[in-house]
Amino acid sequence: MNACTRQRSPGTSDADLIRYIGMECFVAYFDLFNDWTLRNRDVAGVIHQDRRCTWKSCQSRTSKSRRIIRAGRATNVLENIITSDRVSNQTRNKAARVLNRGGTVTHQT
Repeated sequence: MNACTRQRSPGTSDADLIRYIGMECFVAYFDLFNDWTLRNRDVAGVIHQDRRCTWKSCQSRTSKSRRIIRAGRATNVLENIITSDRVSNQTRNKAARVLNRGGTVTHQT
């Protein structure tokens, strides 16, 4: 199968990934997810301390969020969060601020 006909594995669409991560979590920790000077385990540690989720859950949220950013799809995800009726106004407004900062949605090269 070549790159043109390859399909994403089930569970790897942006909608699936953001469902696993949580829209509020993606927005709340976006700056940490987007900081490539931090290791995944450092970011997961902050989430673990703040939210008391399981360690494995925090690692998973971090790696999935970074996968979206690294693939250059963060703008699309943030736009979807802004238009979602399933998030609080606070989350929606923060997503808009992140998106409007311009040039801050970067990916590792």
